[in-house]
Amino acid sequence: MGKLLKAEFFKLSKSIEYKILLAVCLAIGLLFGIMGIWYGSSTVGAKCVSISGTGFLYNAVLISMFAAYYIGSEFENHTFAGEVACGASRGKLFGAKMILYFIAILPLIMIYDWVTVAVFTVRNGFGMDWNLETAGFIVYKILFSILCNFAMGSYILLVVYLTRDKVRTVGVGVGSLYLLNQCCINERNPVLLKFWQYTFFYQIDCGRGLERPMHFQVSFHVIVISSLVFITGAVFFAAWKFKTYDLK
Repeated sequence: MGKLLKAEFFKLSKSIEYKILLAVCLAIGLLFGIMGIWYGSSTVGAKCVSISGTGFLYNAVLISMFAAYYIGSEFENHTFAGEVACGASRGKLFGAKMILYFIAILPLIMIYDWVTVAVFTVRNGFGMDWNLETAGFIVYKILFSILCNFAMGSYILLVVYLTRDKVRTVGVGVGSLYLLNQCCINERNPVLLKFWQYTFFYQIDCGRGLERPMHFQVSFHVIVISSLVFITGAVFFAAWKFKTYDLK
């Protein structure tokens, strides 16, 4: 397992595609910040922190594109089949790939938000005194962003192991997430809303502080439990599907 993890880390460190995605994240963060300053925005850093991790479609596209080339290409290039033929365990292959996948998507979902925070903080200040309360606020928003977006990432991980195709991973991943998000946003039935509040796309929407008619605000312990349950379920199902495939 250790050798597989080292091999995956080396592969990721040499990946031009991953470096391009990181550069795109950096560019998006700088663009948001510079455009805000250009139009005279008085937004402070704390305001940007309060909505960090809620760029739903940005994250969906970035994570889907990463999953497509990092995992989907392994099916198309028959890399998995070759590694299994050389004696590698499917379980260990999946585990190594999954661990590096989640490590790699962390900067993808964090960089552009915190670059924007830095730009507005330098220009307009942070807007809060630096004390334990502020530290707790920042830690909460970081944990919120990681949990909800890792849940999204686990959904896309499942999609790539179901489709085993780069183009379909991006199409199905982004398309289905967009539709689910729109259904959640437009929902008015209080019974269904009680169900939606346990989903990562509803929680990300609520993280923006949006007040929609009849929508519930989700407590942090619900976010933690529902995210961990969803991540665990999606990962186990993806692993099961990988073990059942006839790799050729």
